[in-house]
Amino acid sequence: MKRENKWGKTLLILALVATAVGYWVLLYQPGQRQIAELRKQIEQKREIVSKSGTVGAAIHTTEKEIERATSYNQVWERGAPTLAELSTLFGQISGLSRSHQATTMQFDPDPAVRRDRLSEIPLRIALAGPFTQISQFVYELERLTSSIWIESLRLDVSAKDGKSVTGAMDLLIFADNPEISGYANTTGNPIQ
Repeated sequence: MKRENKWGKTLLILALVATAVGYWVLLYQPGQRQIAELRKQIEQKREIVSKSGTVGAAIHTTEKEIERATSYNQVWERGAPTLAELSTLFGQISGLSRSHQATTMQFDPDPAVRRDRLSEIPLRIALAGPFTQISQFVYELERLTSSIWIESLRLDVSAKDGKSVTGAMDLLIFADNPEISGYANTTGNPIQ
């Protein structure tokens, strides 16, 4: 009977050990893996939530930049000459040179190069006159409109008196393409 009892105890111990090992392998370990995976997901979501505050601020900043750019574009479109208004702008540039006692030696606009929303008109100007007057002309030319870029400027001192200069400028004038850009006159219709 002691032998049966010994085998009974051994079987009981083996059954308990097998149950513990089974619990460990089949329930505890998979549960720990799932918990670890859930913790990882929670951490990732916390990271996303913490970044969302900075994303919101970035979106707000970007929206403000877009508003400023749109506003600038609207102002530029209202102030930019159309192709039909170029002769008036050329007259203003010529008048500036005369008002600053500069002799215009060359005034050559090239044909307009149409782009997607605007046209580029290259213009070459050569002037001669006193340095102070030529520099004042350049200053006022830059202030005339934002649609004029001075691509190059070359000034050479005159050999005669050292006070006079000759200058050559390559300008790029940007004109609006009203039928494409959405620029409209006061009636709301595109300008033709």
